[in-house]
Amino acid sequence: MLGVLVIACIYAQGQIRFGVKGGMNVSSFDMSSAQGISLSFSNRIAFNAGALVEIPIGGFFAVQPELLLSSKGARFEISNTDMYTIDERSIDVEMTQKMKFTITPFYVELPVYLKAGFEAGPGKFILGIGPYIAYGVGGKLKADVKMTSPLVGTLAS
Repeated sequence: MLGVLVIACIYAQGQIRFGVKGGMNVSSFDMSSAQGISLSFSNRIAFNAGALVEIPIGGFFAVQPELLLSSKGARFEISNTDMYTIDERSIDVEMTQKMKFTITPFYVELPVYLKAGFEAGPGKFILGIGPYIAYGVGGKLKADVKMTSPLVGTLAS
C-alpha cells in the first residue's frame, strides 16, 4: 500500500496543491463529582490555523495531510455552600464558595485525510475521512474564586 502511495505521489507531483487553513473550535469538557459539588459547563470558542498539502492519488481520490495549531478548552463553574461551626461560641456560619475556571490548552495536530471529490453542478462535493494525532504544547488555567459569608462578607482572588 505504501509503495502505491509513493508511486501515486511521484506521478502527481505536478498536481500537488498547498494551502492554508483556519477555523473555529467549539469545545467543552464533561466532569462529574460524587461529593455533591455543582458543576455547570459552557463551551469555549477558540481557533485553529495551519497549512495543508493535497496530493492526488488518482481518479476522485486525494490524500491531505495538515499541520495545525489548535486551541480548545472549556469554561465551568463550581459552587458549594457549607456550614461551619466557630468553636469558641458554637455559632454556625454558612460559607458559599464560587469558583469560575477557564481552561485553554493548545495542541499541535496532524490530521491525514483520504478525500474523494465528486462533481456537483458547478462545484464539487468532497468527502474526507482519516485519523489525526495531537500533542499538547501548552495552555493556561484561569481561576476566579469568591467566598461569601454573613460574618466576613465577600473575599475574592
